[in-house]
Amino acid sequence: MATTILVGAVFAVTTAITAGQQHSIEARQKIAAALAAEELLGKMGATPYSELNSFNGLTEQEGQLMALDGQALPPSFDGLSRHAKVISKTLNIVDLDVIIQGKMLIVWIEDRKQRSLIELTRFVPEPQA
Repeated sequence: MATTILVGAVFAVTTAITAGQQHSIEARQKIAAALAAEELLGKMGATPYSELNSFNGLTEQEGQLMALDGQALPPSFDGLSRHAKVISKTLNIVDLDVIIQGKMLIVWIEDRKQRSLIELTRFVPEPQA
């Protein structure tokens, strides 16, 4: 009887530890995904408006993610791929009777299983002459 209880307790503790480790790994991956997405969105936001379309369709495969300085992102970003899309958009703010032309920047990060971990968007208004 004592052996059965001991085995059950060991199994329960082992299961809890394993689940905790898995949650920790997933949380770390989501944080890395958020940082990678924000880094690319920042790079896109610093690009002149006329050149934003050059990011449309951008894909950086696993192990090929590049930082602003052209260096590869550190190993903590391994297992992630990064994608970008640029869409021309017209915003109509009815309450203010304002129409704004611009581009919607979309960045999303996927894991090795091609599951989307995060998606960020930012609207950039067209500069006025």
